[in-house]
Amino acid sequence: MKRSILPALRCPACTRELRLVTGKENEREVTNGSLVCACGKDYTIEDGIPNLIYPDELMPSDSEFKQKYDKGAEQYDIGLDWLFRSFYEDEMRSGVGC
Repeated sequence: MKRSILPALRCPACTRELRLVTGKENEREVTNGSLVCACGKDYTIEDGIPNLIYPDELMPSDSEFKQKYDKGAEQYDIGLDWLFRSFYEDEMRSGVGC
């Protein structure tokens, strides 16, 4: 997660600003840590992705969709990589993988 997006993020529970507590970061992004809200909610950041899922327990239909998405994410990444290579493009240079 890039530090520059922090002002755009809000707590899904109460819509207040979030405070960044870093655990690990490199020159480009925060890779691990958490986003903390004054209301007491704490959202983890793992592999550069903040987990802003709220409420903690998803509705059954949302949970089912998330399971399908999680299963298909790897295949999506493989397909996207193939697409960029087939057009001789660099995903990171194009800004898509930023």
